[in-house]
Amino acid sequence: MSLHAFQNHIQIMELVDTPSLKAFEDVVVDRQVAGFDPSFWGDYFITNQKSQEFENELAPEETFRILYLKEHLKLTSRNANGGMTSMPKLEEHMRVSIISVGFILFSCVLLSGMEEAVATKEAFEWFEGSPKIVEACGTIARITNDIALKEREQKRIHVASTVDCYMKEHGTSEDVACEKLLGFVEDAWKTMNEELLIATGLSREVTEVLLHFTRSTEVIYKHGDGFTEPDTSMKEIIFSLLVHSILV
Repeated sequence: MSLHAFQNHIQIMELVDTPSLKAFEDVVVDRQVAGFDPSFWGDYFITNQKSQEFENELAPEETFRILYLKEHLKLTSRNANGGMTSMPKLEEHMRVSIISVGFILFSCVLLSGMEEAVATKEAFEWFEGSPKIVEACGTIARITNDIALKEREQKRIHVASTVDCYMKEHGTSEDVACEKLLGFVEDAWKTMNEELLIATGLSREVTEVLLHFTRSTEVIYKHGDGFTEPDTSMKEIIFSLLVHSILV
């Protein structure tokens, strides 16, 4: 889907709230939204309906979680290549792409399903403030993802990755760029460990969501793209964890 169509996605999210898929499509067509794809918007509508089902399961005092989730979805979508040149400086790329990678969004999704004492308004507002630990987690997710996908992405038209930006900005080879970027990942882990020792006033489980999610990201991308190609190393890891018993 093009960036222009993605921006239309945001417009519809903000303006359309219809009771059925057919009515949803009719409204979009009536608005003459460019880039309208019935299959894509159908998937979005179903997702939106699922969020409504989830909201219905929440207690009245917990429904605020849905508002935060929708705002983070809009924020993630707006940063999907939004405002970047075709080959930006690495700093500019990171400022946008640590949001577009979806790490903050999915962390809030996980937080939304947690108990009331953990998923407080203060916890969601803490995410809104972009604390250092959240930025560090996003950095790890972004760079490990880009390095794992670099070979496949070169075979098709793609948005410049952190690897591409570093190579262009510093005039290095791909191997050198990856080595330097992994140094940023190492620094991000140091920042994360330091931040975990700082009291936030929130439940420890809030920061543990970030910790465990980041650990999972490293495992998924450590030996290639285990997310898109799970039949490789990820299959063995999952089976060793959940299927094959360990004698103690």
